[in-house]
Amino acid sequence: STMQITANTTYQLQDLKTNKTILSEKVSAVSSYSVVANPYATTIAKNKLQQELADQLAEQIALDVLTKLSQENS
Repeated sequence: STMQITANTTYQLQDLKTNKTILSEKVSAVSSYSVVANPYATTIAKNKLQQELADQLAEQIALDVLTKLSQENS
């Protein structure tokens, strides 16, 4: 069978000088892994997937921040 995991987070980017919120967003990532007869293999697959989801969230946040900062500097 297949299990699906959804990772969600909310973040804020604030200007340290003014304490003004520059960007406030929610991001999410969804993926799935196979549940197999070997519990160890399933655990490894789940752990790998969780790391991949965290990486996807980090990439989305970085892209959002870079986009926002480039808009403000143009």
